Amino acid sequence: MQRISPGLDLKKSLKLAERLGCKVAWPNRTGEVTVRHDGLGQGVRVNSRRKDSPRCLTNLLNDALSLAA
Repeated sequence: MQRISPGLDLKKSLKLAERLGCKVAWPNRTGEVTVRHDGLGQGVRVNSRRKDSPRCLTNLLNDALSLAA
């Protein structure tokens, strides 16, 4: 099974999250993005001004990838 390596940029991570069935929400005027997967419980809030993907988002994507397999 493949895993997502750390160091992926945020734009690619959010596109991958949508492909894995996560809900990506951009609340107005907060500068943050919320990523949530129904099968994993609590979601992750990420600063959208960052260029790289934080560790918590990478862990969420790896968990969603293992659920999809």
